[in-house]
Amino acid sequence: MPATPFHRRSATLRLRGRTAPRPARVHWPRPVPRAAAPLLVLFADGAVERGLGPGDATGRTLAFLLGAVVVSVSHVPGRDGVRDASAAVEWAAEHGAELGADPDRLLVAGHGAGGGLAAAVALHARDQGWPALVRQVLIFPRVPSGVAPVLAGVAPATVLTRDGMGLDDGARYAARLRHAGVEVDELRYDHRPGDGAERILTDLAASLRRALDARAPPPRTAEARHPRSDQRTTRQQEVLHMRKVQAGLFSSVDGVIESPDQWQLTFDDEMGAVMSRMLDEQDAVLLGRVTYSEWEHYWPTSTDEPFASWINGIQKYVASDTLDSVGWSNSTLIKGPVADFVARLREEPGGAIGVAGSPTLVRSLLSAGLLDELILMISPVVAGGGLKRLFPEDYALTNLELVEAQPTSTGVVIATYRPARQDG
Repeated sequence: MPATPFHRRSATLRLRGRTAPRPARVHWPRPVPRAAAPLLVLFADGAVERGLGPGDATGRTLAFLLGAVVVSVSHVPGRDGVRDASAAVEWAAEHGAELGADPDRLLVAGHGAGGGLAAAVALHARDQGWPALVRQVLIFPRVPSGVAPVLAGVAPATVLTRDGMGLDDGARYAARLRHAGVEVDELRYDHRPGDGAERILTDLAASLRRALDARAPPPRTAEARHPRSDQRTTRQQEVLHMRKVQAGLFSSVDGVIESPDQWQLTFDDEMGAVMSRMLDEQDAVLLGRVTYSEWEHYWPTSTDEPFASWINGIQKYVASDTLDSVGWSNSTLIKGPVADFVARLREEPGGAIGVAGSPTLVRSLLSAGLLDELILMISPVVAGGGLKRLFPEDYALTNLELVEAQPTSTGVVIATYRPARQDG
């Protein structure tokens, strides 16, 4: 995307990321808007400290065309990139007013790999409940097909896609967002050299102005726009510190979860993508006694990668009334009531907490109101009798909400549930 000389001014920053400082540049619009400008965080390609890289040129152009304060942030791939990118957006939400921007009109954007990162940040903001995004802007994004099985409730999206390439990553993701009930404005362009970068950014700015004008949020005080960490609402403080507990299990149509190697006939790319996403989110795992006893003898010497390295290196918490000690690396035996321990663990800083296997533990956490997400990969097979089901016949009535159901190419249905909200 070409640079434009019509931005008002720029400044270089180094934002404190969760893993390392990230270089960033702020671009202000010209002329100076009468009211606080929209605030757009753009994940740029390459370095940005001295105005280098095509992503930073896009930031300067959008500052002029959209009349927005644009914060261009360099990014790195992988899990650390998502963490640092989320930290940058949280910084913008807290400090936007100091930049002359309106944090109530906060957008996140990215081009190519940066678009995939912007999509991941929007999902993270939804899961955390903060910061509130008015839009995610995905410019010809590279989004893996299996990223996030649950898209409902994410910020509205503007997605730029290419014709002439079949169904590209952006078009697939836009379709998934629509299916989940998310508002999507898709702008499609011919796939040929010189398709008019200036025209594309002009169209994008016009689309974003329409979306912002339609939203027209009520004005808020400066203090509300820029809360200090000790002034955030109770809900913001809760979601910033409350970790998600999630369990993923293979299941047959008749609810069998024991010995899936005996009845699960396929494992497709979509299932692999969902599992990879779950592993990327988690930095701690809960294990029941049976699962722990089986796994501690297999995984320490296994070469089944990448899961072997992941499970051996992650922090593991073992729920057992009979074990006296645990010897597997990075394992801790839970002392006292498991529910009390998990409740405390959820309030500590960190990523998601997984439940690996351990159907008994899954049931107890669900009964205690401590399981936030249950993902069942339901194979199109009836396993029959003689094998254990996730929920026995005497399990108490429990209401769940279906968040998303994703069919795969082999007929598996990846169903994501959460506990039903209680009225009142």
